[in-house]
Amino acid sequence: MTRIATSIWSNEAVWSATKLIDRRDVGLLRYLWRIWKGAGECDVLILNGALGWPDRYCDLLAALVAKLRVHRPWVILVDCTWETGSRALARKLPMLAWLWPKLSKWMISCLDHRKAIYCVLSSDEKKNFGENWGVDPARIYFTPFCHTLFDVVEEAAPEDYVFSGGNSLRDYPLLIKAFAKISQPLRIASSFRMDDLPANVLCRPLAHQAYMEELRRSDIVVVPLQPSQRSAGQQTYLNAMALGKLTIVNDVIGVRDYVKHGVTGLIVDSTPQAIADAVIWARDENNRAAVDHIRAAGRTAAREKFGLADYLLSIRRVAEEVA
Repeated sequence: MTRIATSIWSNEAVWSATKLIDRRDVGLLRYLWRIWKGAGECDVLILNGALGWPDRYCDLLAALVAKLRVHRPWVILVDCTWETGSRALARKLPMLAWLWPKLSKWMISCLDHRKAIYCVLSSDEKKNFGENWGVDPARIYFTPFCHTLFDVVEEAAPEDYVFSGGNSLRDYPLLIKAFAKISQPLRIASSFRMDDLPANVLCRPLAHQAYMEELRRSDIVVVPLQPSQRSAGQQTYLNAMALGKLTIVNDVIGVRDYVKHGVTGLIVDSTPQAIADAVIWARDENNRAAVDHIRAAGRTAAREKFGLADYLLSIRRVAEEVA
């Protein structure tokens, strides 16, 4: 039987056979010591590749620690939605923005080895990840992400506003330009700031519970994304679909792995007019039956294909295959 250790905690049944190396109750050095010990007692070590600056890149450091063992396990880094560089560090130290792409590539080259596996969240990233990071394509896997409606069970009667939220790779100037063309009310839950917003646009950060409540009570959700080397926004638009919202996303990397245009949501061009036209179409009473059909199909797809258990099972299958 494959011995699997992981830093990712979950109560899902598909994860019950994994051994947790917990980082929640210790400092960084103590956690890395736990990784060193755990790496010697497992066949596969699963780490979270999405932990960045706020978490001190602890699981990337853990992958480096595991590499130092003579008899190292397979190391699987999941959620490797990486860009060459760090936007967080570039904001903190803009004078060194030129350095971060070089530093990030050097960091990945240091932790990479023949038993390192990278799981990405889109089929496009499976194709370009190896070229971007100098990794053997045979060690790259696509593991579709999931909705996160763990504390939101019931749907709410929709109110007359459009919702958008999140911070990662969001193109809110694009969205605001779209709503300058129409009168529909738009509520944005984000740290994004912009002067002179249109009268129908409200933008402010919200705590998690308030964020989810505003998402739950909306009737349409728009997720405007910037073009990038990596995918983003899956959690937001999958949550919206799982809550039965008419979900509109612009056509960037990763979106078509999760949304079927005209079936489970709407995929539009990255222009203000395309977004405005989609909202106008969705609000037209003549299109009510089509919109309801898309809402229902999106809800079913998100809940039946993109749940947490599905995501963890896809990771576990990778672990069993490589071991």
